[in-house]
Amino acid sequence: MCATYRKPALELKANPGCTMRLIASGQFDVLRAARFPSPHILGLTTMHGHFKIVPLLLLGITLSGCASGCEKNKGPKSRIVMKHDGYEMHVMDNSDSVSLAFAINSKGHVLGKKETADESGNIFSNIFFFDDGQKQIDLGLLKDYTNSEVEALSDNGLAVGYASRPVGDPRGSLTALLWDVNKNTISQLPHIEGDSASHAQGISADGSRIVGYSTGNEPQRLRPCVWEKKSRKWVAQALPTKFDYNPYTMSSSVVISPDGKLIASCVTESMENNFLDSCLVVWKQDTNGKWKSKQLNAEQMYVSAMNNAGEIVGDASNKKGQRTPYFVSPDGEYEMIELLSGTVSGNAYGINNEGMVVGICNDPPGPDAAVRPFVYYRGEQTALKLPKGNEYSLVYAINDAGQIAGLAEVKFEDRKEKNEETGEEEPVVKALAFVWRPTSQPYWVPP
Repeated sequence: MCATYRKPALELKANPGCTMRLIASGQFDVLRAARFPSPHILGLTTMHGHFKIVPLLLLGITLSGCASGCEKNKGPKSRIVMKHDGYEMHVMDNSDSVSLAFAINSKGHVLGKKETADESGNIFSNIFFFDDGQKQIDLGLLKDYTNSEVEALSDNGLAVGYASRPVGDPRGSLTALLWDVNKNTISQLPHIEGDSASHAQGISADGSRIVGYSTGNEPQRLRPCVWEKKSRKWVAQALPTKFDYNPYTMSSSVVISPDGKLIASCVTESMENNFLDSCLVVWKQDTNGKWKSKQLNAEQMYVSAMNNAGEIVGDASNKKGQRTPYFVSPDGEYEMIELLSGTVSGNAYGINNEGMVVGICNDPPGPDAAVRPFVYYRGEQTALKLPKGNEYSLVYAINDAGQIAGLAEVKFEDRKEKNEETGEEEPVVKALAFVWRPTSQPYWVPP
């Protein structure tokens, strides 16, 4: 079972009302569904339960596994620690096929996503999880909903995302959710008054503010919003926009700085003859506590993350129509991040308060294509230091300690399975969630 992810997946079964989409083979195609971390990780995507299934072929990642310098933390579903020169790889061996970590807080705790299989080895669902290095907790279902997903994590153990059920349900099909991992409770966040659906996409480090979007009909509207507690209850408030209909916000996402003082997204700037043009906007509260918007840049882009200084990263289309990572300064200066040599596209996913950016670069499509993680810092970009021979790995988030969350292929030399084609015994290889931890000053930081 452990090597079957190398073959095209022909069929996947999901929770009722939640259909999975697989990413095409050869290149990790950067798709945007509800929010960047969960859409394309694992190659499995849920988009409010309505996307067709297409073949997937995960290419091999060469990363030395549990050999010398490897130890396992005690406890159920614990991490395997792989020690290397200047850094450690904390691997989560929690799936027979593939898992990954896409969010990390200041404590090194992560949110992730893993495939699970039935007794016959058929992959049938995606499970979201929280991992603090000692234990893992799987996300359950919000009452009366058939699918739950989380996307962002606070320092005090609050995760936000959405729950969905089949379209057409008279009670509505989509709602923002809050998962308290300390109590392992899931609660529904309210829509903006009068709206019918909502989706939470970000949360401040202290868990006091949540951002996302809320939608409604008659007239059609989709507005970025912020949730705050009032009289011990979460209340949703629409952020001021030029138009009430901001469809690009859903795919671009709404992000919030760790300190909760800044919010950013791409919203509609002009609407003529049914043609919408969007721009990057930042919101900040004035002295009276009212949120005020400011256009930061005229580019239409996918927004992935923002730090306390107001530096923003994400990706946008270049002249060839390929996605390219970008960096936007607090003054709105837009800078395309140079791709690693030999790659043709990429995405920037995370930024910390030091200004370190992490993301991925993609090789040209093909049977031997690879995905390479990069680190960008103050105008300089380099490949993330990983074990020798690594050709395929993904990184999605970074905290202020320089700890990075993502996915890498791990070869277990002490575990064997039979190759169905050759009949020979080979080491088990799995693509698993990991946290990259520097054990000395990160090598990309200038002395």
